[in-house]
Amino acid sequence: MFKPLLLFAYLTLLFSPQAHSLQPFSATFKVEALGIHIGYAEHQLRCQDTLCELTSNATPIGLARRLIGEQSHETSTLELNQHHLSWLSYDAIIKKMRNQSIKEQFNLQLDKESHHIINVQRNQTWEYTHDTFDTLSMAYALQHRLIHQQPINNMILQEEKQQRPLSFIPQTLGTLNTPFQARLITRHFIADAADYRVSVWLAPELNFFPVQVEIYDKKRRRGLMLSLNERPDYTKEK
Repeated sequence: MFKPLLLFAYLTLLFSPQAHSLQPFSATFKVEALGIHIGYAEHQLRCQDTLCELTSNATPIGLARRLIGEQSHETSTLELNQHHLSWLSYDAIIKKMRNQSIKEQFNLQLDKESHHIINVQRNQTWEYTHDTFDTLSMAYALQHRLIHQQPINNMILQEEKQQRPLSFIPQTLGTLNTPFQARLITRHFIADAADYRVSVWLAPELNFFPVQVEIYDKKRRRGLMLSLNERPDYTKEK
C-alpha cells in the first residue's frame, strides 16, 4: 500500500503538466566506488541550435587523489530537437594530475554514411541505431525518452570495446535523501543482465533529471555510483 507521500506524488505525476525537453545545465555529482566517496564529477550540457555538447570533468579527492592521481574529461556530442535525441560521438581523456600528461585517450564517432560507430584508436566498428548512447549520455537519454514517452526497453550502451543491450524496467516509485532535499520523489529504472546492472533514479520535480546513477559489474563485483550533489543549474554555464 502506498504511503501518503508516495500516493500524492503518484497523482502529481499523472495530472501535472508535461515536462520540458532537455535544456542546457551545469550539475555536480558525488562519485563513489565500493561505497567510498572518491571525488566529484562536473556535468555540463551546452547547445547551439540542434547540436549539443555534454561534458564531464571528474577529479578525485583526499586519499583517492593520492592513490589514483588521475582526472578524466569526457565529451559526448548529441543532436537534440524537440522530440528526438541522437548520439554523434564520444571522447575520453585521462590525465595524470601531477604533470597533466595524457595517460589514456580514445574516441568513438558515428559514420553517418555507413551507419556504424567507429573506435578510431582500435579500428573497431559496431552497428548504430538511434537507441545507442555512451556511458556519459545514457542517463540523460533515458530522461529525454521518459519526458517524451518513448521506448526505453531496447537501448544500447556503447563502451570503448563493446556494446551492451539495456532494457530499462521501471521500479516502484520511491524517495531518496539528497544533500539538497530530504525524501526527494524519484522514479527508479533498472537494466539488469547476467554480468552487469545499470540503475538510474530520476526526479519528476526536477524535469526527470538523473539524481543517482549506478553501474555495477557483477563479474568483478565492483560498482560506480554518481549522486547529484546539488540542484542542476540552468541559469549559467560554469
